[in-house]
Amino acid sequence: MSLWFYSNRTTGREPLIEFRAEDPVAEDFFAFNLTMLSNATTTNRRISAATYDPTNVLLRAQTATGAGNGWATSTWNHAAGVFTSSLRTAYLNGGSSGTQSTTVTAPGGLINPVISINEVLTDTPQYGHDSSNEEIRMAEVAIWNTDLTSAEISSLAKGFCPKLIRPEYLFFYAPLIRTGSSSIFEATGIPMTAYNFGSAFTPTTQPHPRRIG
Repeated sequence: MSLWFYSNRTTGREPLIEFRAEDPVAEDFFAFNLTMLSNATTTNRRISAATYDPTNVLLRAQTATGAGNGWATSTWNHAAGVFTSSLRTAYLNGGSSGTQSTTVTAPGGLINPVISINEVLTDTPQYGHDSSNEEIRMAEVAIWNTDLTSAEISSLAKGFCPKLIRPEYLFFYAPLIRTGSSSIFEATGIPMTAYNFGSAFTPTTQPHPRRIG
């Protein structure tokens, strides 16, 4: 999964995107997600790529910290995560990668898949924005049903459109570009609804990050 984000947060965490499906027989679920971790120190700001499965519960990979790492506030940054049965890899701006290598097994009989933007329902629900002066923008949200290479993640971080990266495996793509109506449409034709969770968090349109293609 991959997306661009822009934020002024310097504390706490901001959910970016999650894919989740349920196993109603076992009364459990399987999910993977990306979360933005804020910090007052730039080099400590990270991206978390996490999975949830019934056996291991929550497993996280986080991008590197220290000199040359971290994301800057109030500018566009790129986040990505690659998930396999034995490895989770988090990327920030095409690099700073971090991994977590515990084997996970998705339950059988998964149904009712849900893709959430700016909210994470895994374990304890988390929603974007802890206070009204915090800002989060997101764009070019995409999920593939294959494992992208580090070179492909680097291309996305340079601004290449997700539709140019292994398009045959592009499962979900929401550029989040204003359409002139109240709806934001996923690029393969799935309607998406923009929800307003209160007057303090009213969605607004903002300049889109540069995109190639």
